[in-house]
Amino acid sequence: MAIQGFFEKLRPYKTVLQRTRPRHELPVAVLYVRSFMGEGKHQVLDATSAEHVITDKLLESNYKMATGAAAKKLIKEHWAEARPQPDAQ
Repeated sequence: MAIQGFFEKLRPYKTVLQRTRPRHELPVAVLYVRSFMGEGKHQVLDATSAEHVITDKLLESNYKMATGAAAKKLIKEHWAEARPQPDAQ
């Protein structure tokens, strides 16, 4: 159940994830944006605010959550202007 707990803790525009493995094709730090329900994919923003879609497996095996002051500092540095977009109807 560790996988379930990891994904339940993700909060849009508040959770910062840092890469834990040397996979250079993946961003070093990302801001969680949203989950694609039923697809096993998640949308994230890298430090340049470019959007990426990462699968459950890649996200859990290559990233850990930044906590407390470290997460707030990264949000302030890279994503101060990032805000949820209203759903298009």
